[in-house]
Amino acid sequence: MLAEQIHHHQWPNGLQLWLCPRPGRTVSVHLSVAAGSLDRGTPEQILPAGTAHFLEHRLFEKHDGDLTGQFAALGADIDAETGFTHTSFTCDVAPSRMSGCLELLARLVLEPYFPESAVERERDIILREIELYEDNVEWVAFQAATQALYPDQPIADDIAGTGQSLTRIDASALATAHRHLYRPDRMQLIVTGPVDMEPLRDTVEELFAGLSRSPDQSIPAHQIAMAAPCRIHKQLALARPRLWLGIADTPPGQQSQGLKRELHLEWILDMLLGGASAFFSTHYESSLIDGDSFGSEIYVDESFSFSLVGGDTDDPMRLGDILLQTLSDPLTPDLLAEDFDRASRRAYGELVTSFEDGGSVQDFIETAVLRGCHPFDLVDLVLNTGADDLISTWQTSLRDCEPAWTVVGPGLDVTEGADG
Repeated sequence: MLAEQIHHHQWPNGLQLWLCPRPGRTVSVHLSVAAGSLDRGTPEQILPAGTAHFLEHRLFEKHDGDLTGQFAALGADIDAETGFTHTSFTCDVAPSRMSGCLELLARLVLEPYFPESAVERERDIILREIELYEDNVEWVAFQAATQALYPDQPIADDIAGTGQSLTRIDASALATAHRHLYRPDRMQLIVTGPVDMEPLRDTVEELFAGLSRSPDQSIPAHQIAMAAPCRIHKQLALARPRLWLGIADTPPGQQSQGLKRELHLEWILDMLLGGASAFFSTHYESSLIDGDSFGSEIYVDESFSFSLVGGDTDDPMRLGDILLQTLSDPLTPDLLAEDFDRASRRAYGELVTSFEDGGSVQDFIETAVLRGCHPFDLVDLVLNTGADDLISTWQTSLRDCEPAWTVVGPGLDVTEGADG
């Protein structure tokens, strides 16, 4: 229906390759490794908070220097990011230099190099990075929201770690994390652009497929996030406070169910609170909400499921109360049924437009494969979702929810014993 092709190949060692061939002047290469901030346990030791992020930083330096410069010499900008469950490495490069880029990427993730002096230097760099983010409202609000939802649990820890946890990350911890987490069976390579499958597969096989599957030493499953909602106020010098209401529900348990949950929540929150909703129109015109900052974010995996809704506002308490009333309105099933056709067309339109550039295609593929599905399963899910499915998800995930309240900014204290 989309008139697109996605090729897939998996080697005996577990490494998976996904290719979406498409015209263009660059090839986009994305390597996703199942090594995130929640991966704290190995068969050998418990890893300190921030280990996966620290490892991401350290992988760029090898015995012959920093690989960033070598990527740049190929005309490729390399970017890396660590999340809850995965670390990703992404770069765009001219087709004629793709093989060289893949060779560097293989070196980056497969070649450990952790001299103690470099580890000490990296620790100072990450500490400064953490300090810089202390003034970033987006990051402060997100961290406070997870702490308000899941106090004293791994998911509420800063992905970069803390000053205390960083002191416990040494060369030995990094080597252990790399040995157990950076295995071929935990890697997904996603490529988009003017590329043919056979030569790409041959190149990847030469670089990665010779690796043997690691011994069958299973990584402990992520701790199930158990919501214990509370209220947190973070003091920060802002013109307007930022409100996040955090709403958690039972983790889906299975990866494929997570994909369905995420899609349903996206539709529901767009229909109830999005730019075309009565809520948005009313409260934007009254200046209660800010059009640029107001919105929702959804995070679903096997071990957690939560949504954040809110934005900048002069009256966070009033906005929070109105949001709760809107999310629990008994007329919501009727609204979802009436607005379903528009939401369905919009969702399908977003699927089509996601193939307009390489980055969007990668996001489309990664969204599915990290949840154990084929990318085109997402198309089937969109086409086969009905209004009754959304109403069911609303009833179990949003109606009568007990939220966590997070306010970042000066003034009003929303807590019972503020964290400030």
